[in-house]
Amino acid sequence: MNKLTRPIFAFAVVIIFIIFTIIASSAQGATMTDLLLAMEKVESNSNELAYNESEKALGCLQIRPIMLADYNRIYGTNFTHDQMKSRATSHLVALGIFHHYEKYIKRSGEEVSAKHFAFIWNGGGSAWRRVNSPKVDKKQNNLEIYWTKISRCLYAGQAYLDTYNIANN
Repeated sequence: MNKLTRPIFAFAVVIIFIIFTIIASSAQGATMTDLLLAMEKVESNSNELAYNESEKALGCLQIRPIMLADYNRIYGTNFTHDQMKSRATSHLVALGIFHHYEKYIKRSGEEVSAKHFAFIWNGGGSAWRRVNSPKVDKKQNNLEIYWTKISRCLYAGQAYLDTYNIANN
């Protein structure tokens, strides 16, 4: 039986989603759904089938093979890159990655924020350290640019509205 079909695993995923929704609602006023939709808007203009050849990034969240390998290693799963065309699967991977790295953020004494998750998504698992300890380098500049794009979508409500306007047209 595949891990994803086990009832306990499905229940755990739902619990993780609920926990993240609660955490994210206190994290800079955004819910986890808001953050995921903002990331979709920035990453792919909310296109489930988007593909970036130069980075081998696939799906609405533009998941790269290295991010998927990290998720599979952490959770003992064997998702394929092609499965990232599914919005639900892409969101599951993002939530799992955030859940994993959240414990390190908390352990460091920092309060978890949407910015931490955006930095992780754009810069890799250790990029959360740069939220409160920025460096003067190109990676930091790229992370700040990415966060600016995400935060504009979050706080303008753009991610939610655009995603549903696209879906309803």
